[in-house]
Amino acid sequence: MFACLRPLADRGEIDCRRNQRGFVSLGGATCTPSQGEPRLPLAARLTGVVASTKTERGPRVSLRRSTRVSSRLAAFAALVALGGCADAGMDLATSRLDPCELEGAPVVEGHTGRFWFVRDASCGGGGDGTRERPFTQVQQAVSAAMPGDTVVVGPGTWEGGVTLPAGVHLAALTKGTVTLRGGPGLRVDGDGDTTVQGLVVSEARGAGVMIGEGAARLVDVTVEKATKDGALPGHGVVAEGTASLILTRTTLTANAGLGLLAKGTGRVAIIEPIYEPSPRGKDGKFGIIEPIYLPTSRIVGNGLGGVAIIEPIYSPTAPNLRLESTLVSGNQGFGVGLWGASASVVNSAVVSTRVGPGGPWADGVLFAKGVDGQDVTVTIDARSVVLDNARTGVAMLARGTLAAAADISGNSLCGVWAGSSGSVSLSSEAVFGRNVLAGVAVSDGASLEMTGATVRGTVAADIGARGDDAQAGDGIGVFDGARATITNVNLVGNARAGVLVHQAATKDDGTPDVTITGSTVTGGKYAVVVNGTPAPSFAANNKYQRDAEEGTDSGQSSGGGGTAQPGSSAPDDLDNADVPVKTSICDAGQGCTPSF
Repeated sequence: MFACLRPLADRGEIDCRRNQRGFVSLGGATCTPSQGEPRLPLAARLTGVVASTKTERGPRVSLRRSTRVSSRLAAFAALVALGGCADAGMDLATSRLDPCELEGAPVVEGHTGRFWFVRDASCGGGGDGTRERPFTQVQQAVSAAMPGDTVVVGPGTWEGGVTLPAGVHLAALTKGTVTLRGGPGLRVDGDGDTTVQGLVVSEARGAGVMIGEGAARLVDVTVEKATKDGALPGHGVVAEGTASLILTRTTLTANAGLGLLAKGTGRVAIIEPIYEPSPRGKDGKFGIIEPIYLPTSRIVGNGLGGVAIIEPIYSPTAPNLRLESTLVSGNQGFGVGLWGASASVVNSAVVSTRVGPGGPWADGVLFAKGVDGQDVTVTIDARSVVLDNARTGVAMLARGTLAAAADISGNSLCGVWAGSSGSVSLSSEAVFGRNVLAGVAVSDGASLEMTGATVRGTVAADIGARGDDAQAGDGIGVFDGARATITNVNLVGNARAGVLVHQAATKDDGTPDVTITGSTVTGGKYAVVVNGTPAPSFAANNKYQRDAEEGTDSGQSSGGGGTAQPGSSAPDDLDNADVPVKTSICDAGQGCTPSF
């Protein structure tokens, strides 16, 4: 692992800010490491990685477990450190291997026939595909093979443009030592069960790997630096009409287009099949495990998005995409984009999505389009994180259902934004910290069910409204025909309001269809704002605490507005009857809704 970290030691800075749970956070204000120490990659900010001074051979990086590391972030010990791991490992492996040596054979799932061997032409060979007289061109061996056979390629670099009949397998003798470079990349044609294993497909024109209607598995494969060619924008992997696609320990990086485009395709799984969840600690939370496990697949730095699932043939009621133990980082436009597809995100990180050439989108997870008459469903488990994306963490622009228990923090326009009559369910393990404008916002007929979650430190930003508050910075926003049930939620130090209600759906009595029960608002400018409509009839046991907790990430701590003002004789803890409710902080013509 340390060899993988070393080439990345100068790609980042130590982040001094602490996140919503008091752990070292991502993005934001940074500090310069002390003289003589390398700058650390994103992984250091996730896990408390520390670096010692440089040596003559380069920076020496070591890992240690911080007592303040979040249990869910511990699952990503060196997430971004893997950004250079494959390249470093391949260079080392290639330098140690004799390209003329073809001893042994890889274990390939689906292999039932014979092996055909390929090695570098400089090593000689009679050309019949046996181990003793191997072919010197990959396409020669592929053309000779029958379904169930496996073509085994020795170390070296070959020109891309290989067409693989479905049912024939293609594998590197040793993973990461075989490169198909340039040309049209690798194409899998026909209907059959195919495994591609251990290869690097680099600098292909149009697309790195294209898969037809069969079932395909990519195992220990890297697809990188695909470039635009005519109508093909340079996607890493393209699957159209494919029965199923499974990616295991696969890296899709620095492609000009999408990392993965699956269109009209069945089940897509980016998984670690032998993944075991971390043990639960005594408090019921996930425990920190030693050694800290790594993501097994990486979709990093692609130009038009990370993963796009479009018009699936698989039933939208089941996950079309299963993303497990995967890092999705630094892609442009979106990390995971769903056009009528459902998804399950498990033990994965969707982070640092950037604005791309396609417009202002920069969302971690994007519901871009629904399916007529059916809801798509997305689940994000408690071991996953959605962090530091340049727009939203999760954007629901189509009808669907989101169930999340993840850490969704540091996003530049809301942690979760749901519209189009979507449904959002957030569990007690969900955490929203230092998102801009709103931690969670529902609008346009959407509904929110939020139980036991934490929303803290929402950052204010100008929304162009007039009135008392021209800046939004709310823990929870319920807007424009939306409704919400908020139970046992902890709202701490959000810049404007703990909860803001503006033109929400109404009950029969004309009050907003918003229920707040057993929740606590600490700090912020207002506890609850109901703009332009009668206040909701809160259930019992809510509390307002005027001053933010010491050491928390608060937006403003100037008191609550409404019935509790700074310097008043009101106690810090108020019962439900005295939860301060402020009305009409924005002009009716302008409203309080952030622009999306």
